[in-house]
Amino acid sequence: MNDEGRQWDASRFGRFGFGRGVAVSVLVLASVWAILGGPRTSWAIGVPVVLLCAVANGLLPPARPWHLTLRGALLFVPFFLNVSIQGGLGVARSAARPRMGLARKLIRYRLRLPVGPSRIFFAHCISLLPGTLSCALEEDIVKVHALFGHAGVEEELNRLETRVASLFGEPHA
Repeated sequence: MNDEGRQWDASRFGRFGFGRGVAVSVLVLASVWAILGGPRTSWAIGVPVVLLCAVANGLLPPARPWHLTLRGALLFVPFFLNVSIQGGLGVARSAARPRMGLARKLIRYRLRLPVGPSRIFFAHCISLLPGTLSCALEEDIVKVHALFGHAGVEEELNRLETRVASLFGEPHA
């Protein structure tokens, strides 16, 4: 059983079953390795990596299903682009003005998103905000290292969390 109390189902590979599912995974992963790999000598590393990944894929429980909403995506993409550009410009300003009063702070932000893909996605997106980096995700708290520890950081995190909740079609308190 996994952590949500659901029984792990080895037949998750559909009509293939576990053995054939691992074989299909080997073929797919080996194809990716061949396309992205370099010289033929890279297969000395590629073969064990492909085999380990294929077996791990077969042994791990299936991920919780998730979906994105079209409305959330249409709202998130412009937000993402805007925040990415602001983050890049903020870093450039900091590099151009080295004496720009940094006020480093470690912020403990309480998450309202449910456990699952939306939380992980949110934690990754935090690094897009100017001067921020998510450094730990523990239960309902994400730790954020902020270069500019002003009060607006938590407001920006809340705004980002709201957008991610909309993107994943999840309620947000």
